[in-house]
Amino acid sequence: MAAQKFKKGNCVIYGSSGMCFVSDIKALRPSLEAPSRLYYVLSPAGNPNSKIFVPTENKTLTGRMRFAMTKSEVDSLLAGAIGKEISWIDDRTARTNFFHEILNRGMEEDLLLMIRCLFERKRELQKSGKKLSGTDDDMLKTAEKFVKEEFSYSLEIPQEKVEDYIRSAMEKQVG
Repeated sequence: MAAQKFKKGNCVIYGSSGMCFVSDIKALRPSLEAPSRLYYVLSPAGNPNSKIFVPTENKTLTGRMRFAMTKSEVDSLLAGAIGKEISWIDDRTARTNFFHEILNRGMEEDLLLMIRCLFERKRELQKSGKKLSGTDDDMLKTAEKFVKEEFSYSLEIPQEKVEDYIRSAMEKQVG
């Protein structure tokens, strides 16, 4: 059996489930006929009573897992995001599919750029008394939740302070 990449107690990001902790690694039988397989048992940070079982040898599923970033990785990510952007996609279906893909991958740079894109669109619409569509607003809230969870953990600050941290880091880079 191959060595496991993740260990019990690790904080990981698991696709659209967001931040999770590896609460256990154990052998389970999915059915009576199936052989026993080793699984990562993940507990989502936002719902610790929930469990996600990921077969350790399933490269597709374990490929959706990554370690939570360190503070220096967060700072590098913020510095690298300056000047990058995601352009607004007018076609609602294409935009929704694109943003769902970003949420499912859970890659922080894409999430930050998606948040910026949606936030700028929201500000633009507010000038004319309009709002984001319900779908766009839900995706914005989900992306913000993922970023706040991970950054809060990585930076060891409360989630309420994450926006200020991001804004300050971006201003330092631009200013």
